[in-house]
Amino acid sequence: MKTTVYNFKGGVGKTVLSLNLALTLEYSMVTNDIYSPIEKVLDEDRILKIHHDEILPAFPDDYNIIFDLGGHIDKRAISAIKQSNFVLVPVIKGFINIQVSIDTITELLELNQNVIIVANQTTPGDMKDIRAAMERFFDLPVFEIKQSKSLPNIFKEKKSVRAMVSEGGLKKYHFNAVADQFDLIIGYMKERGS
Repeated sequence: MKTTVYNFKGGVGKTVLSLNLALTLEYSMVTNDIYSPIEKVLDEDRILKIHHDEILPAFPDDYNIIFDLGGHIDKRAISAIKQSNFVLVPVIKGFINIQVSIDTITELLELNQNVIIVANQTTPGDMKDIRAAMERFFDLPVFEIKQSKSLPNIFKEKKSVRAMVSEGGLKKYHFNAVADQFDLIIGYMKERGS
């Protein structure tokens, strides 16, 4: 399965979302971020960095990969979006964040109809507000990933949230809710991607 995580807006959690999915599913990653922190977590043979002047290769249909992309839609992004089974758009609360995300989704839908909205880094009430804003424009699935200390720990521990939960103890107690939220997104994609 190929999945693109994309938004024009920076700071919405694309890389953390992408990395956790790659670690959980044991997928490789492609990024257009030259200074990405993913190289501190994934082995070099699981990362492909695409520079602005490079063309993204067409990956075989059975290739499992996460495309972590941002910025404007260029040839690299178009190639990734068109060959992806799903495009996840992380959205965080705030007028500008939501407006840019709406613009992003509008353009993405011209290239791929399998868009999933992820209300990311939510605090109480955010999911309701983000869902209401998105439903005014789109009939798309909306999933939630709550704000959690587990997400920054991915870079320190070099493990997915689910792997940290499986260690038990306080990590299981504190991180299980976020791991379950990621499982819902993954389950949705697997169910509809088969």
